[in-house]
Amino acid sequence: MLRAMYPSRTHRSHPASTSTISRAIKFGVVGSSGVVVNLACTWAAYNFAFHTWNDTYRHAAAFLSGIAVSVVTNYLLNAGWTWKDRATGDVRRASQFLKFTAVALGAATLQFGIAMTLALVLSQPYLLAQAIGVGVASTLNFLANNAWTFRHREAGSSPDAGAART
Repeated sequence: MLRAMYPSRTHRSHPASTSTISRAIKFGVVGSSGVVVNLACTWAAYNFAFHTWNDTYRHAAAFLSGIAVSVVTNYLLNAGWTWKDRATGDVRRASQFLKFTAVALGAATLQFGIAMTLALVLSQPYLLAQAIGVGVASTLNFLANNAWTFRHREAGSSPDAGAART
């Protein structure tokens, strides 16, 4: 009866649909692998690639190396598994990678801000502060990537379709 009254609503994806939950789980698995990649690359860069540098530059270069490699591997895994149904063509993938990187930078900044505020301003234990920051930033990271980076497009539509009609 409700389907007859509201037929257009039956085709919409509910925010907590199985598809969204499945994507969130996959995103979490990819993110977990990204932590391993980040730490391994940071360790390798610190101990081998930048071992002759002074401590400040050595730490910074190692941290940035781990972050850069993990962002790339996380994008590739998310594009190829979590949202594999939402990308076509090289231009679209390049655009997604830039958006993914922007979202990752925003999430990292948010995570850092939350952790610093909780630890230094509110005197919370630093690991708890970091865990809360990771939880909040990861949630927003998933939502932003789902809504923007890997946004579902109707078949035949392109990013410039709206501009061509005006």
